[in-house]
Amino acid sequence: MASVRIILLLLVIFAVISGFTVLLHYLFRKIVFIKYIPGLLFLLAGLYLFYMSRQVEAGFRDIAMLIMAFMAMAGFGGGIVTAVFIDALLPIIRSTKEM
Repeated sequence: MASVRIILLLLVIFAVISGFTVLLHYLFRKIVFIKYIPGLLFLLAGLYLFYMSRQVEAGFRDIAMLIMAFMAMAGFGGGIVTAVFIDALLPIIRSTKEM
């Protein structure tokens, strides 16, 4: 049951960051690269948390950092996939509807 909860949590993080990326796209249409910023911030956070999880410490702190790194990577995936979809596939979809 715990594995289902962590997968649902990762999907929720993916969806929230995707929504935030779409919101940034609609608010700042003229600044193209701004929609990539949430994904890149989550990438940096995920790499830092992964690095910190590899440090030798007592207790379960290293496992907690690794789980948070997976959560940050879900945010990275949500942000980047949505931004690429907006930039690459959305114009193609819109052009086929106009025909």
